[in-house]
Amino acid sequence: MVIWRSKKYWKRPLYSLVLCLGLGVGIAAASTVPPLQADWAEYVQRFVSPEGRVIDTANAQISHSEGQGYGMLLAVALDDRPCFERLWRWTKQHLQIRGDALFAWRWRPEHAGGAV
Repeated sequence: MVIWRSKKYWKRPLYSLVLCLGLGVGIAAASTVPPLQADWAEYVQRFVSPEGRVIDTANAQISHSEGQGYGMLLAVALDDRPCFERLWRWTKQHLQIRGDALFAWRWRPEHAGGAV
C-alpha cells in the first residue's frame, strides 16, 4: 500500500508543501527588509544630545520621560549600547529626582533644576 493513497495520510505531503512555501516566502520577505541603522543614526543626530537627552524639538526643546524610554528601547532593539548608556545616564541624573521609584515626567532646559 502506498502511504499517500491511504485516507489517513493523503494530506501530509500537501501540508509539507504549504509549510515549505510559507517558510520560503517568510525568509525572502525578511531578507528584503531594509536595515534600520540609517534611520536610527538620523534619529540620534536630530533628537539625542551628546549627553543623552532626547529633545522634543516641536515642544520648546523640553524632554519627557517617555521620550527617554522610547529612545532606550530603540537603542536596545538596534543594538546600540553606547547610545543606551548615554540615555540611561542622563535619565538617571536628571529625571530620577524623586524620593519614590517614579521619574519626573518632564525636563525643561530653562528651569534651574530642569525637572518639573
